[in-house]
Amino acid sequence: MLTTSGMRARAPFAWNMITQNAQPKDFSRPVLPTYRQLPGSSCSPPSSSQYYRRVVSKQQRYITTSAQQSSVAAAAAVPAVPSHSESWPSIPAPHTLPYPGIYHQDRTEPEFWRRIPRWENMTAAEFGSFSWSNKARVKNDNHRRKALHIIYDATNRDLNIIQNSVQYSSYSFTEKDGTKIFGFKGNLEQHLREVLPAYVPPSIHTPTPTTREDFIQDVLEGAANASMSVRVTAYIWSLIDWNDPANDPLFKQFVPLRSFTVEDHPALRLDSLEEKKDSPVDGLVHRYPNKALFLVTDVCPLYCGHCTRAYTVSEATMAVAQKASTKPKLERIKDALAYIEKTPELVDIVVSGGDMYMVAPALLEYICDRLTAMPSIKRFRIASKGLNAAPHRIFDRDDEWTGALLRAGDKARRAGKDMALHTHYCHPNEITWMSRKAASRLHAAGLTVRNQAVLLRGVNDTVETQARLIEELVDMRIQPYYVYQCDMSQGLERFRTPLQTILDIQKRIRGSTAGFAIPQFVVDLPGGGGKRLACDFEDYDRESGVSTWTAPAVTGRDKAGKIFKYHDPVREPPPRSPVLD
Repeated sequence: MLTTSGMRARAPFAWNMITQNAQPKDFSRPVLPTYRQLPGSSCSPPSSSQYYRRVVSKQQRYITTSAQQSSVAAAAAVPAVPSHSESWPSIPAPHTLPYPGIYHQDRTEPEFWRRIPRWENMTAAEFGSFSWSNKARVKNDNHRRKALHIIYDATNRDLNIIQNSVQYSSYSFTEKDGTKIFGFKGNLEQHLREVLPAYVPPSIHTPTPTTREDFIQDVLEGAANASMSVRVTAYIWSLIDWNDPANDPLFKQFVPLRSFTVEDHPALRLDSLEEKKDSPVDGLVHRYPNKALFLVTDVCPLYCGHCTRAYTVSEATMAVAQKASTKPKLERIKDALAYIEKTPELVDIVVSGGDMYMVAPALLEYICDRLTAMPSIKRFRIASKGLNAAPHRIFDRDDEWTGALLRAGDKARRAGKDMALHTHYCHPNEITWMSRKAASRLHAAGLTVRNQAVLLRGVNDTVETQARLIEELVDMRIQPYYVYQCDMSQGLERFRTPLQTILDIQKRIRGSTAGFAIPQFVVDLPGGGGKRLACDFEDYDRESGVSTWTAPAVTGRDKAGKIFKYHDPVREPPPRSPVLD
């Protein structure tokens, strides 16, 4: 046995091993000691990995010897264990199991775009190219040489219509006598003639079949009087049921019909959420104490008929002749970022538009990097309907946008910040194998994706549709985050439902699946009160359809103690929701 002096003679170090919680001993993993360097020594103690291997070796010898010594006696005392090997199913080795995080395309995946005559000969690789779907005839290519510019801007006179999207927008000019003349451009009529049957089946608004020509005229008149231009991606256009378009949930969202138009409630406003009033700088909405909304652009890959931001998004229309500009000009973007940086109470930023899908990769990464570098910012979200509108872009390796998004997310994580993507699915029919493949790539890269839907009359205002949407989203590892009551914005009356509808759906959905998969059903209060749970109203008179609300946390712009009101649509009796009929 070595004495202390002997240890010092043989080595410059001696170590005291201090074992905590030694009773009972657990030899499944060695307890690493702590070391105290003796005075006068200059060497370093062994590394933890070296000591770990040494202790493991000793423990293995101890366990083996103990087992050998007791094996003879134990064998006599323990009865034989029956064999159940034949009753257990064969389990493949872990490395042979399919990896759940990666989408594996099946050769039998439906090529749904072939139902459209002009795309019937396209392969999956051709249709899945975002450069093809975003192709435009460009008169002047100078703007494409600017690194920090959007991919395209249909309001720019240097561009014509995007060839492989369906579009219809207005333009105007002023005569010498001062008269303002409106005209329309686009390929909407041409696309409709290619896909519509000779007679379109009836709907709740048109009780008898409609001829192709009458239906086209109905669409064109609806588009001329809408608050948003029409733009539909090839992906969404291919998913519409063209044998019965008037009853298709996707058609209803993106293609207006004059026959579907409903007169606005008197309380509807163009900017019902009063975002412009809550903007300290152009395009930055600072409503909540620690969160702001940054509007980077005013264009989208497709325009939703229920958009609450018609005051700035899309080209001007006959209904909204003058729109606020939130174009991605570098000076405006720098001003907004400067405000965020000098306002330390801001910790959470929503980067939206318009749609960030329409922002050049370099600008996307620039904004994300600036936010990541700000000490006060803890989290930010990128808002885009692109995952819904053109999911093939996410897995198009020739396109740089997704790479910029994932790089930005990786840099944010390494900096201790949280970055997420917020997307916008409203109906399960919008989801295909392309959606799943795109979501799989984002999930494999570690990017959190959340969904925000809007409750729309005749589109998704039933328990069954909402349950299907939730199931599809969860299967794609997308978190169902919000379901909004449709806003009281100009031109949206045809989409609005009574408050009772969202209350009934919320009640029926709760408990039907795991709690983490249930979205929050909310009302974004008119007048800038912010989001409140649909069940958090102060009072709801179902006879008059008026609900009252308070927003204690929103106190800016003299909102402290303010009572906010939401009005049900006047065309429907609100006492009972059709959901429960």
